[in-house]
Amino acid sequence: MSEFVAFNSTVLPDNDSMLKKYSIPLVLQITPFAEKEVPNIQVNSVSDMPRCAYCRAFMSKEMNWIRLGGKYICGYCRHSNEKFYLRYKFMERDGVNSFPELTNDVYEFEYQKSMNTIYQTIIMIDTSYNFIQTKDYKNMLISLKSYVNNSISLRHYICIITYNTSITLYQIGDTTRQLNFPIIDEKVSQYTIPYYKSIFINSDNKQRINELFDSLLDIEQMKELTENNPRGCCFGTCLELANDLLNARGGTIISVCGTKCGLGKGVLSKKVNENYFNSTQEPILLQPDHSNDFYQKIALHCSAVNTVVHMFLFENEDLNVPTISECCHLTNGVLKVYQPNTTPLQNIVIDLSNLIPFAFDCAIRLRQPNFINIDYVNGHYFQKTITNYTMPVLRKDSTFVFHLSINGEIKYSKALFQFGLSYITSDGSKRTRVFNIGLNVSSNIQDFMTNINTQATINALLSQTLIQAQQYTLNQSISKTMDSLITYKNLLVQGSFLPIYLYGMSKHEFFNNKQLSVDSRYELLYHLQTFSPSLLSEFVPLLYKVIAFDDVQQTQLSSSLITKDIFVLVTNQIIVIVPQDIEPINLQQWLCISSLNEVESIIDWNTCLIKEAIKKIKDMNKMLSVVFTLYGSTQFQQKVSHCFIFDDSKYRQFL
Repeated sequence: MSEFVAFNSTVLPDNDSMLKKYSIPLVLQITPFAEKEVPNIQVNSVSDMPRCAYCRAFMSKEMNWIRLGGKYICGYCRHSNEKFYLRYKFMERDGVNSFPELTNDVYEFEYQKSMNTIYQTIIMIDTSYNFIQTKDYKNMLISLKSYVNNSISLRHYICIITYNTSITLYQIGDTTRQLNFPIIDEKVSQYTIPYYKSIFINSDNKQRINELFDSLLDIEQMKELTENNPRGCCFGTCLELANDLLNARGGTIISVCGTKCGLGKGVLSKKVNENYFNSTQEPILLQPDHSNDFYQKIALHCSAVNTVVHMFLFENEDLNVPTISECCHLTNGVLKVYQPNTTPLQNIVIDLSNLIPFAFDCAIRLRQPNFINIDYVNGHYFQKTITNYTMPVLRKDSTFVFHLSINGEIKYSKALFQFGLSYITSDGSKRTRVFNIGLNVSSNIQDFMTNINTQATINALLSQTLIQAQQYTLNQSISKTMDSLITYKNLLVQGSFLPIYLYGMSKHEFFNNKQLSVDSRYELLYHLQTFSPSLLSEFVPLLYKVIAFDDVQQTQLSSSLITKDIFVLVTNQIIVIVPQDIEPINLQQWLCISSLNEVESIIDWNTCLIKEAIKKIKDMNKMLSVVFTLYGSTQFQQKVSHCFIFDDSKYRQFL
């Protein structure tokens, strides 16, 4: 197991009968660019990457060498290989340990040095009459201006398009010239070809692009240009134009929309009635409108030419987010849906800064044993074949969850998996990163449960719940997850944190906030489908809300869901023990409280043991309720190292 690849246990059961009996998922989770150094192996070309001549598996420590540097048996297909690689010419002299691919689980081959690759970004801005008069429009423009100034370079070209009842391109040179195009049934792009080179600009024109943003912020001038026409915008037509302008070169589209898409191509029908919530029709709310395939076709084309689409949408009653956001889903783009006139400027700035990708033109291929089937994959991607998946970009926290099933009974003692990820770095070099994982096979289900991996299992159950949420009502889907929780409670070893993480997940607003609109709920669904490792830190703060319950809830929770030795004494007083280096503002956010005044006593863990802490609290004449211990100051999931339940006898022992 590693930060990059994780199975939901370190052991693989030899058949899936017990897994089916207890509805336990079997998953492999991959986070290709987790924060860890990876050995880089320089080769001259793709053909120089050492691979099995039969199954094309990459060289790994699973290969059995018969003659060092000359002949080996592939650990994946068991065929004998004798192909000579110049890289292994002196293996007998240097030893196997001198080759990273023969000693590490994760490594990468670099077969093309950095080159001057050109990147293109098109920014689509809704300048419809109603939207430009809002605070959201101003905040979005200020944020985009900051984003462009931070990202534009000599090799990064930017194009600005504004759209309302028509489409406007900006030809930027010594002066800025507006090119206006009406909405027509044909493709607008055929009329923009003569201007192609002059509408994309790089850092040489940074001052001009800043002046353009300033002019777009002149609201009175913009109102005159829209001719006081409140009919909405031609979002679909503009998106098609942006996709055509990027053409086969690919790039990034950042789209901003704050009003109804009521003109031109891709006009959407009215939303499904929100009264469907908690009815058998509820799953329809989270599904795209399949009667309109305009956005799906654009999404497929974008994925084919490596164009990623990000959408920043301001909710309104005529905006159908599940339908238009398919472009984001198939290109691994970012989707943000904001409530009108309530989103702070800083939030938008942060959301835009998170767009920066780590890798481009990515393709993943999974090699699994013949007794393992891939049932489905969760994440944002485009599937080319049953084992090949492509994404225009990947960010550092991009994660994919492969749901597996066992075909018959496994008669081997070990199962070997290998991922290959081809990608291009931001400086243009081409690489293939290889991930290897080997799992021991056991006939005892308890071995599987004893070695449970919290992160992968949480994502497995989360993905199951999200799939069920598109088949059943939200209440039914979370109920099924809680059934799985009880299963895990009965089978897990004492002290596992999995039940409490799952309970925290069940309290997520996606499942419980009945005030959420359809579009806001869909955005949360989209976000949860990223399965990023950082999601755990979203569930953990909910623990505070879980443990601050009344006596009735406490009894129900402890008796039916939570194993002993996981929690702490609970009454009505919260006491937190924290290390000295945790900032108060961070502690306030982690505990989901408006003020630290709600926490009556904060005791420094570095200078106070639990026994002394309890004694201190007793001296305050307060009934001890919760001692919540946080360790370290890196990622929050690493901080929650221990939580204890003290019954009265244990409490007396400490004193």
